[in-house]
Amino acid sequence: VVTVEELLDEESRNLAWDDAPPTERPHAVKGRKAMGLKRLMSKTRVTRRLGTWLFGWRWKKVRIDTER
Repeated sequence: VVTVEELLDEESRNLAWDDAPPTERPHAVKGRKAMGLKRLMSKTRVTRRLGTWLFGWRWKKVRIDTER
């Protein structure tokens, strides 16, 4: 059994958590840094293999269309 005051307190805590912008959450910063490292390592075959060996990253084959 829960009182009305407890329900209102819990609801206000949940609303305050949802209002936080994504830049204040720690996993958002971590994701940006990881993507920068992966982008740097994607440039050459050696660094791609190193990224696969160290981090277990999977690489996609992407064809760059140079005709425009």
